[in-house]
Amino acid sequence: MYLEHFKLSRYPFENVPDPAFFQATGQYKRVIASLMNSVQVGRGLIVISGPIGSGKTTLSQKLVNTLSQETQLIWLAEPPKDAMELFSFVARELGVEEGGSSSFILQRIRERLLLNNEQGRTCLLIIDESHHMNDDVFEAVRVLTNLEQLTFKLMQILLLGQPELMVLLNQQKLEPLRQRIAILHKLDRLRPGEAREYIASRLQTAGANTEVFTKAAMALAAHVSGGIPRLINNICQMALQHTFERGGDVVRVEDVKAASVELGYGNLAQEYLAWFKERANELRSQRLKASQAQPNAQVEQVLQRTAQSGPGASGAADLQAAPNPAGQDQPAEESGDVFAMNDLPEEDATETPFDMQLRGARDAPPPKSRRHVYVLAASVLLFAAGMVYHLYRTGALDIW
Repeated sequence: MYLEHFKLSRYPFENVPDPAFFQATGQYKRVIASLMNSVQVGRGLIVISGPIGSGKTTLSQKLVNTLSQETQLIWLAEPPKDAMELFSFVARELGVEEGGSSSFILQRIRERLLLNNEQGRTCLLIIDESHHMNDDVFEAVRVLTNLEQLTFKLMQILLLGQPELMVLLNQQKLEPLRQRIAILHKLDRLRPGEAREYIASRLQTAGANTEVFTKAAMALAAHVSGGIPRLINNICQMALQHTFERGGDVVRVEDVKAASVELGYGNLAQEYLAWFKERANELRSQRLKASQAQPNAQVEQVLQRTAQSGPGASGAADLQAAPNPAGQDQPAEESGDVFAMNDLPEEDATETPFDMQLRGARDAPPPKSRRHVYVLAASVLLFAAGMVYHLYRTGALDIW
């Protein structure tokens, strides 16, 4: 609908794992390079975990697109219900008989993989939503990792899952499987600067040649989304729609705010904008005070030069020619997008206190309400300990 309006060749924020929109920067650049190398040299088991919508499937799609034609791909969109189902599915994909016991199926799978290896072919098994796997399937994966020829794993296995996957793998009973993990990556939320780069990159891939989002609009989308790519896509897509409906040429703060409200994140948007405006006004006030003090310093310099050279027309001319920065540095008129990113220093534009809380930064101070709970709990424990000690000293506990 809005492609022609914004002069785009394709929709930039569709929530599909399209490798064309893969952003090879930051953590994604590091992870995709590690995946490609691991598959190439045959390291075996690879695990990638991350929050919902953090780009795990897009990463795997990008990996698949880089594979050579000599790599056979076996993809499960969701885990099988048991080990036998997994073995049968792998056998069917490899083109071998899947009947009989699991031992016979594994033997046929091994023989086929050995034949493929002799012909220079490899195999990659990808299991998505791996945090739903049960112990039986985890054990089956461990068995498949044992299929090897000398130091080369005959089957490369990639497990994709949410952070709960790491909780499962850290169980003592899965220690044998955990020891076989060759590569482990945990995807994190995008930081505000990375999120803005993500938005700009997708717009560029979609054919944008002019500004589509203001910097402030991108900053608000980055904050409200909490750095989750899928949420960034949802917010930006809806903001584009709002801008198109009002006939605007550029997505502004009010468009992202409206999209946030529709998606149920209105409080986050309001909280961020209130802080943004307060911080911008504070910095403008500081610059105004500095500019008002500057003329006095300039006049003092002119008077000093005049005193050194003697009174005359040159000193008066200097005073008349002295600029008036106070007039130049008055706060700029607020445009339609009031919260200009240029009003904030780089450290503010990168990450705000709210961004730290959203991504659960360890150095972010706990909310006051939580601190009050901690203090109350400690007080209750101290009181209880004091009462027990008092009863012990008075002998009241002997009654019991």
